[in-house]
Amino acid sequence: MAGGSLGGVAWFVAQGAEPDDAYRKNLEESFGADLRTVDFSSVQDSVDSIQRWVLEQTQDRVQIPSTGLDLGPDPQLVLASGLHIQGESVHLLQSCIKYSRFSRFFVDRYHTVMVSMMLTSGRFLLAYDRDLKTGVLRLGLDQGAAMLVLVPDEGVHVNTLEDELSAEKVQIWIQALKKTRLEVQLPRFALEQATPLKLNLKKLGVTQVFADNSLSQVLDSATLSVDETSVPGGVASSFKIPPPRLTVNRPFVFVVYHEATRTLQMIGRVVDPTQK
Repeated sequence: MAGGSLGGVAWFVAQGAEPDDAYRKNLEESFGADLRTVDFSSVQDSVDSIQRWVLEQTQDRVQIPSTGLDLGPDPQLVLASGLHIQGESVHLLQSCIKYSRFSRFFVDRYHTVMVSMMLTSGRFLLAYDRDLKTGVLRLGLDQGAAMLVLVPDEGVHVNTLEDELSAEKVQIWIQALKKTRLEVQLPRFALEQATPLKLNLKKLGVTQVFADNSLSQVLDSATLSVDETSVPGGVASSFKIPPPRLTVNRPFVFVVYHEATRTLQMIGRVVDPTQK
């Protein structure tokens, strides 16, 4: 599978409320947005139209659950975005995957699962937050993106890390990254997320666009999959003394961001890699 990300933006407009050609052209040229007319009087048909668009944009990798499509009464306009980040193309710098094997993953103190672990060695960008007792590992993604894998120390609950997570913290971690010889053992995982954003945007003060005859809902859907399927072969690292190993065998948080702008693109938590 080729690397990169899949997705797009679309405006779903009620019949009779279509913008003029000039506005439509501006949406397409300035924002790359696709504008589609739907009959919101038929709720199921409207939901199906949005679902089909998301599936088309992400090559069937993202599906918004119907329970997440609360369009509200008499909708006029819905803005939808879909994103699939192809994390299976993680470059892992200049290292190469040695092999995968099943190992224990400690979901909590009383629950373990067997997961497929990838093992690789090389030079990685690494940092450690002493206050949060959390290791920070950077992995490269395609399309100018990167991922931080945040692994709390044993005995530190992942919720403690989440409570302190912020854009400012991410910037501090990125600044603190240093290249280190390391073996990394990381589970394969895949996540799906579908989020109506109207309430969140209102909490941030974005309210005017949701006024009468304006935007009725914002839907965001994204998936992330990480495995070694398409990891490019690199030069295998060879050390006379084996380097330290970072084993990600307990719940962790990941942050996907755009490297050039350091804009956060996706944040997630992996508690059980066997579940999406």
